[in-house]
Amino acid sequence: MIKRDVFISFNKNDEEAARKITNEFKFFGLTTFFAPDDLREFVGRPEWEKEIEKSLITCRNLLVYCSVCALDSNWVKHEIKYFSENCTKHDPECRHIYVVQPPEVDDKTLQGLLNGHTHLKSVLRAKKEEIIQNLTNQKIELLQTMAKDADLIASNAFDFYGHRRFWSTFGQRSKVSLFTCGRDSPRGTEGGKNVGRTNIDLWDFQAAIDITRHFAEEHPGTYVDIANPVPKDVLSDKTRFIDLSKYSIPLTNKDCIVVGSPDVSDYAEVALARILGVEPFAPNQKLEQGFRVIKEGSNVVSTFYHQPESEVGPQGIELYDAVNKKKLFFKVEHDGKSGTMYGVFILASNPHSEGDNKILILSGFSGVATRAIALFLTKKMYADEFKRFDRDHVRLGLDSNIAVVLGVKYKMRPSYESRDTRVIDNKQGAITYEAIVELEN
Repeated sequence: MIKRDVFISFNKNDEEAARKITNEFKFFGLTTFFAPDDLREFVGRPEWEKEIEKSLITCRNLLVYCSVCALDSNWVKHEIKYFSENCTKHDPECRHIYVVQPPEVDDKTLQGLLNGHTHLKSVLRAKKEEIIQNLTNQKIELLQTMAKDADLIASNAFDFYGHRRFWSTFGQRSKVSLFTCGRDSPRGTEGGKNVGRTNIDLWDFQAAIDITRHFAEEHPGTYVDIANPVPKDVLSDKTRFIDLSKYSIPLTNKDCIVVGSPDVSDYAEVALARILGVEPFAPNQKLEQGFRVIKEGSNVVSTFYHQPESEVGPQGIELYDAVNKKKLFFKVEHDGKSGTMYGVFILASNPHSEGDNKILILSGFSGVATRAIALFLTKKMYADEFKRFDRDHVRLGLDSNIAVVLGVKYKMRPSYESRDTRVIDNKQGAITYEAIVELEN
């Protein structure tokens, strides 16, 4: 196994000059083997020769300080012969022998010294600066190759486990409960009462389908129970009475997925408030962790939604990092033809559970971002961004309560109809991992 860039071979009479070269190589980021430092404890001991040979094998290149006394040294001759026969011979493209010409040795003398040594006739002669450049370029190429290999390994690993690590807790259960929000869709009246039905929003419907299909394909032993869509209760700033048990009891002692933001889902509002230790439906509640959506026209009573400070104020998502005591802001952009939206998902211990149940809440600035979260968590197309998140998730701990912000790029599809024509770009990079914060229990 290669551990260092270059082995410095020299006669003991040239130690000072060899050390100077070693220090110059180190200055340029090259790793060196210099026996007086690296084998200090073996000096004068019988293991010296074996340790030298072991070290030669683990160095990518050999550099010989080619003085007259060096090539008269049995140790230097042995190091050259051993490296040539055990390293260069088997990998001539990558493992080289270089010689450095001392100031007192002229070209003619050096050539005579090289010609008189079997293993030095075809060595690479160069100025010290050129050798440093060659070794530096070699190291850069190797690091680039290693990075590509690491990406390939990660990609192959993803082919094996996919999104399973994220979904592992849910996938081990026999049942997962999925809750969606709805909108009353009147189709007439009867006695002054709405006789329409409650419909799920299109984006949320697609997100629910993405997740359900993922379980069917990856966790076929887990049954996904999709509850009927529930519209948000109508509250005002003056009248905020609401029976919280309506939205906590259905979540009790279950593994739950809530598709919908707090502005449209009371399940999300109540669960988020409980997770973060704040009051639900309290717009003036100070948040020190979690998130808040800044959105124009959001007149709902929610702890997690505010109007912009002015008509032209920025809209987006505020993410509160309680651990590092800072706030991040992700501004939405739209030019009439395309835009960038953001969404947050919360993965946490279910606050309504007495056991180890989990809850996942998908909360987009708007529906397109909610759908993007579901795609990010289930589709291989976004694997590169998901792997970045996965690494950070593992770093924080897979059992940690987390809030994660994603970005999504979308375009407007031409249409003469008065309906939502946004479509998510169907390409890598359309959905991006932006940030993750740990939530304090």
